[in-house]
Amino acid sequence: MLAGLDTGSVLPNLQAILNSERNRANVFATVCDATISTDRAHVRLRVAGHPAPMLINRGAGLLDVQRVGPPLGVVEGMVWDEEQFALAPGWSLLFYTDGIIEGHRRGDLSGRWGTEGVISAIEREAPPGAEPSALVDLLLAAAELENGGPLADDIALFLLVDAR
Repeated sequence: MLAGLDTGSVLPNLQAILNSERNRANVFATVCDATISTDRAHVRLRVAGHPAPMLINRGAGLLDVQRVGPPLGVVEGMVWDEEQFALAPGWSLLFYTDGIIEGHRRGDLSGRWGTEGVISAIEREAPPGAEPSALVDLLLAAAELENGGPLADDIALFLLVDAR
């Protein structure tokens, strides 16, 4: 938006920046690019090798993203397809990096916490109407508890809330 690009040009332009600034050919980046409609009733997603966001609205679940393209920096000339999803009033969207889902399950070092673990933690531990910052803190604490300590990979959690 700030660059004045149409939504379909954002990921190709980010890929061009990555390609020009990386110091090794094997550097890549995963991205989930989201555009919320002005009436807040729809989200359009373009996904480049990144986990799909979770929709939280009286429970939690993954958005069923079918068009996941490769990460930025992997395929030259790539165009990432867009998918649109309806959003019911009172929605929240949780965007996250894979670090939170790659933690281990308690007592099972071969198993990963996965998106199922995040969804279960939201449904089990997040009271309806909880403050967004409290939900993010709860998820991070639950992931570290399951993992038996700090997670190995970096983690970013971003909760976008429809505050109408």
